[in-house]
Amino acid sequence: MDEVWANWEKIKKAEKHGTKHARHSALDGIPKHLPSLLRAEKLLKKARKAGLVKNDFGAHSLNKAAVLHTKKPKKAIAENLFALTEYAFSKGWCAEELLAGEIKKREREFRRREVK
Repeated sequence: MDEVWANWEKIKKAEKHGTKHARHSALDGIPKHLPSLLRAEKLLKKARKAGLVKNDFGAHSLNKAAVLHTKKPKKAIAENLFALTEYAFSKGWCAEELLAGEIKKREREFRRREVK
C-alpha cells in the first residue's frame, strides 16, 4: 500500500511540474480556509509524510497519560479539546485563533527544517 501511495504522489508531482499548481514543499496544498483543527491535522499528516515529525505524541502534548491509559482515548481527546477551549474562553481568548497562530509557527518551523 505504501508503494501505491508513493507512486501516486510521484504521478501527481509530475503532472503539476511546471504549472502554477507545482508544489515546492511537501507542506504546500493545505487550504487556507479550513478551520484551525482541520488545518492542523492536514499539516501534521503532510509533515509526517515528509519525515518532519514523528508518528507519536509531540513533546508539547497535553495530558498524554490520560489519553494513553484509558479504554476510551477518543473520548479523552474530545474532553481535552473541550476543556482547553473552555479554559481559553474563561481567559477571554479564542481557541480557534490560538490554534491558528500555533499552526503558522509550526508550519514555519517545518518549512525551515525541510530546506536543510
